[in-house]
Amino acid sequence: MIPRRIAVLALAGAVLVFGAAVTHASQVSQTARSIKILSAKAEKGVVTVRVSIAGWKMYPTLVGKAPKLDGGHWHIYVNGRYNNFSTSATRGQTKPTKKLGPGEYRITAVLANNNHTQPKPKVRSAPVIVTVESAAQTT
Repeated sequence: MIPRRIAVLALAGAVLVFGAAVTHASQVSQTARSIKILSAKAEKGVVTVRVSIAGWKMYPTLVGKAPKLDGGHWHIYVNGRYNNFSTSATRGQTKPTKKLGPGEYRITAVLANNNHTQPKPKVRSAPVIVTVESAAQTT
């Protein structure tokens, strides 16, 4: 009798664990967040970064306020350092970096909460390398 009771309890526990895993997996798939750099074009000392964002809402009026679980804005990092941010809620979000000198730069886009912290887990794009040419002199 005791072994059968243990087996029933073990089976019930396995069902609960499996059900929790399935529920967690469906929640994760519904809230999968991503940011991808679609293009990064250098012109006149700035790099205009165009991104695609999934699973993250833009809250332009809430920047600097308490974080929301489903959105905020996005940041641009240049060579690993914060450079600028965007709250654009349109498709194909774009934002220029602040002015850069001539040289090669590693650009990364990162999702950010309203208070400028990063959500957990952090969501970053793959970096892209962009070369900024010196400004052409006009005569």
